[in-house]
Amino acid sequence: DLAVLDERSLIAQEIHDGLSQLVGALRIWSEEALACLKDHELDDVQKALEKIESAACDAYSSLREEILGLRDSILPSKELSAFLSEYLRRFQRQWGIRTELQLDQCAEDLDSLPITLAAEIQLLRIFQEGLTNVRRHANASRIIVALSCADGWLILRILDDGAGFDLH
Repeated sequence: DLAVLDERSLIAQEIHDGLSQLVGALRIWSEEALACLKDHELDDVQKALEKIESAACDAYSSLREEILGLRDSILPSKELSAFLSEYLRRFQRQWGIRTELQLDQCAEDLDSLPITLAAEIQLLRIFQEGLTNVRRHANASRIIVALSCADGWLILRILDDGAGFDLH
């Protein structure tokens, strides 16, 4: 029950942080466009409408992504490796970013590892958030998701060919 409440709280926070801020920005830019229209400032109207169009595209993408994340859950009857592969196929189809799943020898038999359902769910959320961050920020054309095992740990790495950032 606590896990469900925590998940609902996380979803509410994500909606607040993303979608509600986008909708608020849309409202402000709409008011700006109307004010400029009244003053016959057509260049400013066009700029405001371009902002609205861009934000609406972002909102649409974010909403689709949130729905995809809510719809997908790891069920005890579903193999984790099959889930990851299918999710990557859909992600590639939806966003046009090539994806690849790499499993080392240990991770190839991922479904026989002693991973609790709670750990699987956390792994899934980290996996989804990593892909979301690449899509939103990296301007990547390729993503590699690599799973490996070392010293009793399952290691998830998400690599991309995107722009990166200055570590300093």
